[in-house]
Amino acid sequence: MTEPHVIDPVCGTGAALLAADFNELRKPCWISYPRADFGLQKLGDLLKAPASHRPGGMLLYGDSNSGKTTLVRHFQNQLSKRQQAGDDDYPFEGGNATLIFQSPPYPSTGALLTGALRSLNAPHQETWHWEKKLSAAVAILSKTSIRMIAIDEIHNALTGPHDKRVHFLNTIKYLSNELRVPIVVIGTSLALSTIQTDQQLGSRLVPFKLPKWEPDKDFAQFLGRVFVHLKVNPLPAVTSRKFRERFIHMTDGLTGEIWSLAVQTAEGMHAKGVEAVDEQMIIDTPWVRPQDRRIES
Repeated sequence: MTEPHVIDPVCGTGAALLAADFNELRKPCWISYPRADFGLQKLGDLLKAPASHRPGGMLLYGDSNSGKTTLVRHFQNQLSKRQQAGDDDYPFEGGNATLIFQSPPYPSTGALLTGALRSLNAPHQETWHWEKKLSAAVAILSKTSIRMIAIDEIHNALTGPHDKRVHFLNTIKYLSNELRVPIVVIGTSLALSTIQTDQQLGSRLVPFKLPKWEPDKDFAQFLGRVFVHLKVNPLPAVTSRKFRERFIHMTDGLTGEIWSLAVQTAEGMHAKGVEAVDEQMIIDTPWVRPQDRRIES
């Protein structure tokens, strides 16, 4: 079934195949879509909230490769640009207002703090006791322009012994309280189920899910914009629900996989001199579904 009005005008213009450096085109870029825009708004609200001894926070969760880290990184980049432009909504002085670092793969408070210090390019020694690292992190962060801390891959640290998990999560709460800044943790559904068992942290970190895509109008618009960015004509393919269902089936509806499949398809089309994408182009693209990769491994 074809739905001729499911995409906005931007997807129907400028999509003719052009001579371009495809290596440049295939670099990850931000493609706006409603759920992500709402997430950016929520992050902005957190950042602009008055300082508090019990700051709010967010638990950004979803399947692997659903675009969680990309969303937070985009927020960081856009915030930096708005600060430099003198945006009155973000009157923060100094450097970047957000600190993003990756959680350790196990519930180690020392490793968590090492990650924070390393991201700050702060002098430290990995052999320091965790209490010394905590004091150093608080002292340094309190002198910076950091107004939000984001910890990625938090689910990796929530599978160890219970007492270590509790100590790990208590350290995150302490950082938030002491610095009076919101904490954003990023992870899978495992993070949701684990953090919500902590009464205090669970009440502070408001869950925000990035779900898998459905073959609806929002997806048609998003996929159209992706193909336009890749200098491929998305019309009339993305107006077809059958085409969208095929794309979602092959990618499990994951944003990162959708981008990768679109890039591979567009690359093949450029090589063949084909301008407009269709379902057969997708079928002919060498591709293994994410769930099949896990089965094979």
